[in-house]
Parts: sequence; structure tokens; C-alpha cells
Amino acid sequence: MAAKSKNRPLSIEEIYRLLESDWSDTIKCEFPFNYNDFVEFVHTYTVGLDQTYPLNNESTSQFKPYIFLLHFSVAYNHFIYDKLSTLLTGNVIHKSLNSRERDPLTDLLILQLWRQKNFALDNLVRSFCIGREFQTFQQLRSYIESCQIIFLLLTDSEALSRFINHKLNPDEYKKLWWKHLSPSKVAKRIKANKQEVLGVENRKRILTMDVRKEELCGNSEFSKKLLGICNDYLHWNKDALFHHSFDKTKLGFRIQGETDWSQQSKANLVNFIEVVSYSTNWIESALSCHVTLFDRHSDKSDLEGLTLKYFHSMFTLRATYNGLYDFSKEQSWTGQN
Repeated sequence: MAAKSKNRPLSIEEIYRLLESDWSDTIKCEFPFNYNDFVEFVHTYTVGLDQTYPLNNESTSQFKPYIFLLHFSVAYNHFIYDKLSTLLTGNVIHKSLNSRERDPLTDLLILQLWRQKNFALDNLVRSFCIGREFQTFQQLRSYIESCQIIFLLLTDSEALSRFINHKLNPDEYKKLWWKHLSPSKVAKRIKANKQEVLGVENRKRILTMDVRKEELCGNSEFSKKLLGICNDYLHWNKDALFHHSFDKTKLGFRIQGETDWSQQSKANLVNFIEVVSYSTNWIESALSCHVTLFDRHSDKSDLEGLTLKYFHSMFTLRATYNGLYDFSKEQSWTGQN
């Protein structure tokens, strides 16, 4: 992959060209759509989002490739939803979970959860792009928890049965929720399922492709730390409030938060892109246990879907993350030229 300039991040078109070349070498077929088609795809699915980029000054252009990646994540999630709404009928989702009687509402449940998750992501990106960074991290925990519940329902038939239990009255269901389906319980169940799979592998001395082994955001320590930060923002932790608001380079508080970002904003942008990208891949892996959304041997639309999946799950991350972390550490961000 071509080296990028040390002085600036790659432009969207430069990223695209690198990915186009990687696709041709790896997939061994012609790239399905050109650069303008790709940009139009993102625009079509994000037309309702605020297109404002952060920082109305000379630094604005630096952020555009990464804000575009956020918009691409929104677009890709909506694309998956469109594919799901077309493909999922009857018992498709539930077919791999168990052999017991299947509930026809399962597909509708997954579709509705994915749809609400998309709306949450829309709001997160819009908030971040107009500089409402504090509010973004207040909402981010809810988004992560929505991804966790979708993942659990796709990989745990017992949890799914509890979630759609029709036999309980509201009071009984509330007790069930607190005991098994609250965010902390869902996270513990996901962790326990992972340990169970690893335990079986260890005893039998085999390796499996079980999706339950995968970590949200790709790294459990990162995930825990990020959720802790989100908690601080959500509960108006004093230290988080002051840390976010105080700009050491100006020795004062940032009152006009929409256009005056702190030093931490670059690192937060990196973290935001990482959690959105990985969480999408995470729950899509669980979804792939039940239904194949993209078929490279099918029609052109499915080939385009495969291209987008390829972008999002592999080369978009690979082509940008090293640059993003370098970007967040640039001295120019601290006010030193």
C-alpha cells in the first residue's frame, strides 16, 4: 500500500484508489463501481444527516476523510437494513438457533432493533459533526448497548426466547429484564458465552470459527475503557465535564463548543470511528450465522454489496487507522506549528 504523507491524512479519493487496487488484487475481479458512484452511495444513505464538518477554520479539511468514514458507516448500516428487509421472511433469522418452535416475530424484532440502532447512529454522527462532542459520548453507550443486545439475540437462543416471551405480564417481564436482559446482564452473558466456547475448545484442543469468541470493538480493554468514559459523560462526572471543557492551550474554558474543539477531540474522533466500524462488523458476523446478505456470484447489486462489506470490514480500517492515530498525535493540534 502506498505511503501516505506525514503532513496530512489521505483524502477520500486517495483512500478509494488504494482500496480499489487492493480489491482487484485480492478479489480478482473488476471493481463494481467508480469513485463517483461510491460517493453518491454515501450521499444517498446519509442525505438526512447534517453535512457540516467540525472546525470552521483552516483545520476543517483535515477532518473530512474521517467524517466521511463516519457517514460511510451510517450508509453501510442502512444498506444492510435494506438487504435484511428484502431477504428476511418467515423464520430465516431463527433457523440456526435451535430446532424448537420458531416465532414468526423474530425477523421483525431483529429488523426493528437494527433500524433503531441506525437512527441512534444517525444522531451520534450528526452530534459529533456539529461539535456536540460531550452529547455524542453521552449517547454512545446506548448505541454500544443496542449492538450488544442484537449480537446476543443472534447468538443465544435462550436470550432470544426470553426477549420475546409472550406469556409474561408486564410486571413479570420487568423482573425478567432486570435479571437477564438489562445492559449489564447482556454484557455478562456475552462474556460467559465466549468463555464457554473457549473452554470447550481448550478441553477438546480444537479451534472453531464460533462468532461468540469475537470481542466488541475488537479489543475488550478498549471497549471497557470507552464504556467507562461514556458513563462519565452520561452521569455528568465532574472530572469528565472539566476535562472536556478546559482547553489547556488557551488556559480557559471552551464556551462555544460547536467550533472550538479541545486537544482530546482528535483522539475522540479516532475512538468514535473505531467503535462504530468494529461494532458493525461484530454484529454482522453474528448475522452471517443466519443469513448470507451478499453473494459474489449473484447479480450486480450483490457484488456491490460485497464491495461495501470489503471496504468496511477490511481495507477501510487498514488504510486509515494507523493514519488516524498519527493524526491524533500531530503537534499542530496542540497549537505548535
